[in-house]
Amino acid sequence: DPTIPGLLNNEPAIDMTSMCKSDVMARHQGILARYVPFTESVPRSGANFEANSFDRASLGVRRVRQVSSGANHTTVLADLKSGERVVFAWGYGLYGRLGHGDELSRNTPRRVEFFDDKKVHGLACGGCESAAIVTHQWVPDKDKTACMNCQTEFTFFRRRHHCRHCGGLFCGDCSSKRFKLLKFGFNTPVRVCDECFVILTRHTTGPATTTTS
Repeated sequence: DPTIPGLLNNEPAIDMTSMCKSDVMARHQGILARYVPFTESVPRSGANFEANSFDRASLGVRRVRQVSSGANHTTVLADLKSGERVVFAWGYGLYGRLGHGDELSRNTPRRVEFFDDKKVHGLACGGCESAAIVTHQWVPDKDKTACMNCQTEFTFFRRRHHCRHCGGLFCGDCSSKRFKLLKFGFNTPVRVCDECFVILTRHTTGPATTTTS
């Protein structure tokens, strides 16, 4: 059957003859978002959140790679005509689930700028959260203002340090250990965070040292 029936009686059927599977998924998710009611525990201005469908042409999208939906929000991983791979998110914004740096709700897809300097491979949405799988890389300095272990704020005197294994940002106290990471091309011991040091020493017998630098 080249069509998919609408979700409600007044929703028109979707013609699949000129659409790929991912397009149909994105279209259906956009329709679905219009009729998902808020939970009773969340303050709301109306019974339903009005969300528009995903319009590839207006967003400059060449290919939709993945669609994922939570209870009241949707994310899309897409390739633009310019060659970029980007993430769009829209829906209910409570708890920052959209990734736009605030808790505002959006009824139209908006590019998640946080992922602009990252290569995203997959998305997943829960009831009130979102997650992404990205290529291993160092966490950019701008993304963290506090140590990812002890949560102490970075200052002029408390500097940021990258763990050469996980790429996270840590203070000196939480990244004082060093380990030889041959798989990443480090032939001499380099700085790693405390958690990675425990993992590395547990699964290998390679040389490891502890410093206070």
